[in-house]
Amino acid sequence: MAGVAPDPGPPPKAQKAFDKLVKQIRAARENLDAWTAVIPSYQHKYHTELRPLHDSWRDLQTRLVHRLDRACDQKGFTKTERSVAAGLIIELTESLLAEQDDAELRTLYHRHSGCDYGDAQKEAFDVIKSALEDAWGIDLGDIDDIDIDSPEELLRRAQEQYASDEPQHEAPQAARKPSAKQQAEEHQILQSIRTIYRKLASALHPDRESDPEKRDRKTVLMQHTNQAYEENNLFQLLELSQQLARDQGTFHALNDSQLKIYIKALKKDLAEVEQEIQSIENTFRASFGLPPLTALSPRAILRKLSVDIGDAKQAISDMENDLRAFENTRHLKDWLMAVRHQAQRPRAGGFR
Repeated sequence: MAGVAPDPGPPPKAQKAFDKLVKQIRAARENLDAWTAVIPSYQHKYHTELRPLHDSWRDLQTRLVHRLDRACDQKGFTKTERSVAAGLIIELTESLLAEQDDAELRTLYHRHSGCDYGDAQKEAFDVIKSALEDAWGIDLGDIDDIDIDSPEELLRRAQEQYASDEPQHEAPQAARKPSAKQQAEEHQILQSIRTIYRKLASALHPDRESDPEKRDRKTVLMQHTNQAYEENNLFQLLELSQQLARDQGTFHALNDSQLKIYIKALKKDLAEVEQEIQSIENTFRASFGLPPLTALSPRAILRKLSVDIGDAKQAISDMENDLRAFENTRHLKDWLMAVRHQAQRPRAGGFR
């Protein structure tokens, strides 16, 4: 049909790889920006709303421990009921002491368990340490600097030791001087960055623009260009270059040789952004007591925090009702028997 351009067909392999990388980097940078934006809000809500609830929950657990301790000396409780109460005291005090030391709780733990809390924790710590050493074939040596109440820190140290003890045949390769080919590729990437920058600087120079509105826009774009060049950020320079080309109606596809150079650089950029995201997520987990493998999303963590706050309020209300009911000996005896038969588990956990 006259006037209809022929179908150019599918894009070449290099163009498809380039387009895919660009999409991945955009998504990764959006994710990174989302993390940067959400963390201050999360920290504020966590410390102003959830932490006070955690403190209230801890106080209620402590009250429950003392109520159970009194029951162990109170007339009318059977030997079985006293045994269940003592087991709950040990479980609850372990949980509470793992968060914060308390001399009175240590005394209650010793009274009902027959051993010192510190000795028991050290024994458990040594068992975990020995199991990790046997399973991974490592020697952790003396690690007195690790808090015995922190198995997560022990696991992290073991993972680091395991990684450092692995065969080092790849390390010398990483330390060797880059090959001539690698040096040439790096030179090509840097040269491409310089070329794109010079073209952008020439097109965006504000002094060459008479229209005040366009001059202001070019000033902003030039600032972004300078920053991207200082950071050797090829992706950002390409984005600016293509944006300017579209604005001016001069956009044209990149050739294969350019694409291959850019693909190598963009893969490195993507890896760096993903590593930064991973670092933020790991720091977030450590800061708020989350397990190492917890799945995280910057768009979901505030919703999850709101759910946690609601759950904490409900748990506190339930515990307050229970404590009032446990002043009645009959209610407490019934609950202890329910715990014994696994019909009801103790509220020994806490909030993050």
